[in-house]
Amino acid sequence: MLPWVVVLFVIVAVLLGVLDPGAGAMSRAQGSSFAAGLDLWPLPVPDALPAGIDVAPQTGEVFVTMFHYGLAQFDPTTDGITYWQVEGGPNQLKLCRCSGNTLYAVFTQSLSDQIGLLLAGSGGYRAASSTTPGGFVQGLDLFQIPGSEAVEAWFAERVGGRLGLLQLQPSDFDPRSFASTPDSGRTLTLQTLQVTATVVPTTTLLTPGNPALPPVTVSLPSRAMGAAIVWDLSPAYGGDVLPEAVAVNPSSGEVWVANGVQPRLVRFDPLSGTALLYDLPPDGGAADLVVDSTRGYVWFAEGYPSKIGLLDPTTGDVHEWSLPTPGQPIAIALDATGEFVWFADREGNRIGLLDWVRNEITLYPLPPDSYPVDLVVDTYGDAWFVTERGNYLGRIVRAALGPPPAP
Repeated sequence: MLPWVVVLFVIVAVLLGVLDPGAGAMSRAQGSSFAAGLDLWPLPVPDALPAGIDVAPQTGEVFVTMFHYGLAQFDPTTDGITYWQVEGGPNQLKLCRCSGNTLYAVFTQSLSDQIGLLLAGSGGYRAASSTTPGGFVQGLDLFQIPGSEAVEAWFAERVGGRLGLLQLQPSDFDPRSFASTPDSGRTLTLQTLQVTATVVPTTTLLTPGNPALPPVTVSLPSRAMGAAIVWDLSPAYGGDVLPEAVAVNPSSGEVWVANGVQPRLVRFDPLSGTALLYDLPPDGGAADLVVDSTRGYVWFAEGYPSKIGLLDPTTGDVHEWSLPTPGQPIAIALDATGEFVWFADREGNRIGLLDWVRNEITLYPLPPDSYPVDLVVDTYGDAWFVTERGNYLGRIVRAALGPPPAP
């Protein structure tokens, strides 16, 4: 009689969705919502226009650029912030252990066309070198040269239509050359809000590539501009060239470029000076890029088509996931597994999370008129972001994708 009891229990459990691992997915496939915590820290400088953000993996400290003011270093364990006034439109920012074990932030100064350095630990900042005049440095990524202490700072010039490289040498990171006195230090006030996150099913739109037709190859002309080398992107795009983002594959050193007004990604080999052209579906351009070096995928945010995209360079296949309601995904970041894709939706006023394995999008609404513009994922899988109009930095602690099925 005992086996019949066990069988009956299993049947009932399956019908109620208790034991079936697919039951949770079925509940989510119909759409669901859950309460989520949203941590906000208003910045101490009014209308600072925060633009870029990165998080130190070892310490969890957060570094922020403020386009209308300067730089900031924030410690979430104490809520203490140190900030410097820096002119020239500080924009994008990346962290690196560029010299020994010392932490530095490399950042762009879009209005003065410079690459700057911030020495962590209240060590101050300095301009590393000038780039090209009038280019408006927009995108930024770093590449640590294997076996060398030099670091490549790759950038895109949105107005100049060029791809640039500035090689930072160990002497650029000499602490004695940094201004050591910050403008101010303050303790920020943490505000924790409860928001209703929504889990929405999505589908993958596949645009297959043609392996029989390899990508078009073009040569990009280069020239020296000050201490930098720049490559003209016109041969790769032909018409309007407004490069928005740069991403370097940390395994190969290949450089990817996104154009905000043309549906094409460029894969550049700096050793040969040649570029491979990968056309995207024709309804929009890419606003941001990130490379999954483990799988070889190139992820991108499509602002006005309101999509998150993936390019597989080996096949040319493009996968796209549409947002459930229109927005403007403008920044993108991967977690350590590469299975969760976070994005900042500027006009949608929300932070999103794409689980591309399950085909689900989770949306976290922000306070009105926040306008998130950049984000990064820390070692815990949580998303840190900055808001252009809201003038704060924020954090979302990733929760389970929807509630468990009700018994």
